[in-house]
Amino acid sequence: MSQDISPYVERVLPEIATWQYQSFEQELTPTLREQLSTPKGDKLLRQFATLGALESHEPIQVIRTERGVNLSEGRYNRAVVLIPAHFAAGDAEIQLALDRVADGYAITGIHISSDVFLD
Repeated sequence: MSQDISPYVERVLPEIATWQYQSFEQELTPTLREQLSTPKGDKLLRQFATLGALESHEPIQVIRTERGVNLSEGRYNRAVVLIPAHFAAGDAEIQLALDRVADGYAITGIHISSDVFLD
């Protein structure tokens, strides 16, 4: 699973870092798509946008993989990656939860930590 994650993340990270929902909507799971298309999701993306433009990032690290079954999703095959990134306003750590789907991956979670958000 992890061999093809880096090329996928390399492709979608610049789309996500536009902070424009429409730029990466097609990469999201239906559940995350629904969550981010709300006023609360819009507010979250505006907060992420305070990071400014993506300037560069460190190597992508797969920090966890999971396989399982649950009532809401059925079977799943998921990886969580960490991307230390450098933005115009400062550094951030991005975690993406990626579900394996028929044609590659779909983003099921986005978490970004940065001191920029403290200002």
